[in-house]
Amino acid sequence: MTRQPHLYMSEFTEKGLKVTNLTVDAISANLNELGIKSLGTVLANQQASELYELSLARSESRLTNMGALCVETGSHTGRSAQDKFVVEDDVTADTVWWDNNKSMSPEHFATLKADMMAHAEGRELFVQDLHGGADPVSKIKVRVVMMKAWQLFSSGTCLFAQRQPNLRVLARNSQL
Repeated sequence: MTRQPHLYMSEFTEKGLKVTNLTVDAISANLNELGIKSLGTVLANQQASELYELSLARSESRLTNMGALCVETGSHTGRSAQDKFVVEDDVTADTVWWDNNKSMSPEHFATLKADMMAHAEGRELFVQDLHGGADPVSKIKVRVVMMKAWQLFSSGTCLFAQRQPNLRVLARNSQL
């Protein structure tokens, strides 16, 4: 018997915020397609204020004296130029600037992805549909899958967007 995931989704309408289950099947299918076979609770497309409050309520973060959200990420913090990897294959071999990126074999990527998907199974996940770029012609749709409510705020280069992503980003908490 397959356990149905609990999926909560909020979406803006002309009349304000509403909770809907219209895309539960689509998001569940997409996560299954990624390799997460046993879904736990999924909170999809929560507003920034909801994620802010959830992060505080779950003790993932704290407030500074100015009201900003503060997260302790441990010794591995920030973006490291040495941690940028691109799968080198027939498509990327001649199209990626390799002076500033490290290559990864498709096999190594498959191993890392399988490990992450196994880690995500049965856990509470946060899914956000965003887009990169403001130009309607060139923007790309992005689905970000996170394990912590605050991780959306690290996706500040993306804008809240539409459904059906072109690109999916998976964020795993390194503090296990």
